[in-house]
Amino acid sequence: MSDFNHKLEDLVDVGSVSQMFKLLYQVSTIPNALIDMEGEILAGAGWQSICTDFHRKNPASEVLCRESDTHISDEIAAGRPYCVYECPLGLVDSSCPVIIDGHHIGNVFTGQMLHTPLTDDMRERFKAQAKQYGYAESAYLEALEKVPVFPLEKHKEILKLLANIAEQLGNSGLVKLRAIEQEKQLQDSEANLTSLINNRKESIWSIDNNYDYLIFNSFFKASYFATFNIELERGLNALDILTPELKDFWKSNYDKAFSGERVVFEISNQVENALHFYEISLNPIIKADQIIGVSGLSVDITDRKQVEGEIKQKNSSLSALLEITHNFTKTLDQNTILQAIVDSATSLIELDSGAIYLLKGEDLYLEATTPPLAPQFPEEFRHALLRDHPHIGQAVSSHLPIIVPDTKTADLTPAERAVCDSRDLRSLLYLPLMIENRVLGVVILGTVGENVRLFSQEEIDLYRSLAGQATLALENARLYDEG
Repeated sequence: MSDFNHKLEDLVDVGSVSQMFKLLYQVSTIPNALIDMEGEILAGAGWQSICTDFHRKNPASEVLCRESDTHISDEIAAGRPYCVYECPLGLVDSSCPVIIDGHHIGNVFTGQMLHTPLTDDMRERFKAQAKQYGYAESAYLEALEKVPVFPLEKHKEILKLLANIAEQLGNSGLVKLRAIEQEKQLQDSEANLTSLINNRKESIWSIDNNYDYLIFNSFFKASYFATFNIELERGLNALDILTPELKDFWKSNYDKAFSGERVVFEISNQVENALHFYEISLNPIIKADQIIGVSGLSVDITDRKQVEGEIKQKNSSLSALLEITHNFTKTLDQNTILQAIVDSATSLIELDSGAIYLLKGEDLYLEATTPPLAPQFPEEFRHALLRDHPHIGQAVSSHLPIIVPDTKTADLTPAERAVCDSRDLRSLLYLPLMIENRVLGVVILGTVGENVRLFSQEEIDLYRSLAGQATLALENARLYDEG
């Protein structure tokens, strides 16, 4: 593996991460941070004073904190997606690794919490610690009372989301790393341009002070002919062939390079009915302290643009998921939550239809839909038997998402076919709503009409996270009603 000397802060957008973590803290009240391998906190929210003002401030107890940090790093090094660990001082910490190009470069941290409410025995333990390490007992116990309490299962659900965030940070960091590496390659190639010029699958050229072409590689020559239907020759003017608008654009950029600047910009061009993106680099050619020309390099960055767009979409989806999860916590009314679940799930990736069936024994009860049902919607569809809907049954029994790519060609039971025909459903995704190993119901999402949709693994994973948060909201509502 090549040498790797990059820092986390150089490869991720710390400002965007900071905003995301603040939103996460507002939604969950769980402390969080993005930490590099030197232990520097790059972004975070909600750190507890019991750690910052006592445990890590006292040299004697800080040793135990470092032992906790080492244990977490060892667990992550073993290849686990996340680590949950009770520190020697009685709090729970956890961490998810940020991996870039195979290198563990930082961690997404959450912790400084308890899994169970404080008991008298626990308070006595912390009193003993205050005495042992010389903490001011009253202030220390006051800080203890402010430590958040989250059950282990909820903590693990949040960690799944944090692990996903850590993975996306790794992906975006990899894109930035490749850009840095590409820039270095360009710098190296400029020093060896003469020997390399015709071995590159990129357009390379240079012009003199009159904007006439000096040298160019075969790739640029072929591209020039494909664009202008003109055989490129040394001495041909780079501007004369262009339209007035393009001539002004290119002359302006060339003139910046003639003034001594290194100019980098992006352009797009239609190639064989496909839109391609190019990064253009213009550099002054200097001889005896005089600028005698400009060299140009055009790199096709279409693939990189596509990856950046995918990562941006994933980050947008994660932010939307956090916002949706926050909305689930605004009410304890089950009907409102059910409608919010199906509305949010349908809009998350712009699907056409959604429904929630709750499971009671072997009976299915339709509780919410998007769009709303017509008044004449058959009653037998509102209350159905599980045995008549085997795709729902598969989701219930397997605890896994079930996909029907196209209802027009799928093997459906008469009851399933009747529902699909009544709503003009086409591509379907069945998601079980589970709490521990108990299935509460199933969310059915899909397209209508001629819209056949292939669900990507990223979309399915996103919906599984949404289903987990939705189930927690429903369970909280149920417990509230029973209380």
